[in-house]
Amino acid sequence: MLRLFCVVLTTAVLAGCTTIARFDISNVEKINPGVTTRGQVVTLLGPPSSVSEYSDGRIILIYDYAEIFFGVEEMKSLNVTITPNGKAEKTYTLNTPR
Repeated sequence: MLRLFCVVLTTAVLAGCTTIARFDISNVEKINPGVTTRGQVVTLLGPPSSVSEYSDGRIILIYDYAEIFFGVEEMKSLNVTITPNGKAEKTYTLNTPR
């Protein structure tokens, strides 16, 4: 009976919590503009959620993170621009909508 209760409780808790594509925001500080390569960005943050390539050679690595915990949402989006020479650009954006 106790085992059944534990299974039911665990299922209920997990049903109220969902995480999509988590990335460690503290690793963003380790991106050195003009030095860090695309491969190093992927090593630091993991594979991007999506990638946009532009005709001028720029590549935008898009990292999305969403966590829903019993109806409370936390969402973040990080865009890292890679220049045509393969290095991270000085500017990147982090959005944390509320």
